[in-house]
Amino acid sequence: MNGQPIYRGFFTTSWRPPARATVLPWRQSGSSDWEALDSLNPRNLVFVPQTSIWFAKIQEMRLIKVVHSPRKQDPHHHGLPHSRDCFVCGEENPDGFRLKFEIDENQHIHLPFRARETMQGYGHIMHGGLQATLLDETMGWAAAVLLKRMHVAAELNIRYLEQTPLETDLVVEAWCVKSKPRMSMAEGVIRDHSGKIYTRASGKFVPISPEENAFVDSQLIYHDGDLRVFDECIAQVKA
Repeated sequence: MNGQPIYRGFFTTSWRPPARATVLPWRQSGSSDWEALDSLNPRNLVFVPQTSIWFAKIQEMRLIKVVHSPRKQDPHHHGLPHSRDCFVCGEENPDGFRLKFEIDENQHIHLPFRARETMQGYGHIMHGGLQATLLDETMGWAAAVLLKRMHVAAELNIRYLEQTPLETDLVVEAWCVKSKPRMSMAEGVIRDHSGKIYTRASGKFVPISPEENAFVDSQLIYHDGDLRVFDECIAQVKA
């Protein structure tokens, strides 16, 4: 583990592993598959700090899977910055999604995710409001990368086409259809990897001021290879 400390054992909601911890299953046999995660004794969990995201908690002595499994970024995509506290991309927000935005060569934004059981509306279907949250953020980034300015939603329209399942690898994909200095229009979908679309959305987004954009950028976290979208805007503020 590259000399990193390992945390082994269970924890309650009053204690959580370090930020950006990876929760790995550990058994005497050395197995590392995830199929039997629910049946694992919580004392056989390993917490490895400073790595990608896996999180678990014990509540009323029941193991609940949270967030998403470690995954590699698509080699044809660039990463986008994220924050510490945002409900969607905040890497230190224990109650949020803790996701990572990516951008492809066509300026489409991708947000891979896996909804956990605590995100259901009813009957193991993902809550519609949380779907809208992911689409809002992803479409906002689609507008931001074209105008090099962070955008916020002015109007959202959501169409729920199919029941969006939990515990399934899905992707939010969004793109900008009209980009103007005062307002942009974007569209997005929630789909699976076969192309099946569960939810569609469209929205209008307005840019924030250059000064506010500079402040937001100062709060963002950039990892190696992440696209620096707002450098031009920040340079104008500093000039």
